[in-house]
Amino acid sequence: NLKKAGSIQNARIIDLTPTMLYLLGVPIPEDLDGKVLKDIIGDNYLTQNSIKHKKADKNTEIKRESDSEFKTDTKKIEERLANLGYI
Repeated sequence: NLKKAGSIQNARIIDLTPTMLYLLGVPIPEDLDGKVLKDIIGDNYLTQNSIKHKKADKNTEIKRESDSEFKTDTKKIEERLANLGYI
């Protein structure tokens, strides 16, 4: 489904994931950075397959059990940075 030759204008590394998801037929999360690199995809495939998006899945957010756990993690990170001489 990719063109055999050509050039890509203004492509960025963050465009690879949405492009691959599109080629696999997987809806692209709305909050995903990047865009589908249409310049590398065959015209027939683009015509027959629309780009589908989906709402971001809120269940994948990282959650901490408590505020004290966050403070403990922050303290450990600060100690490591101090030991390395960054703080």
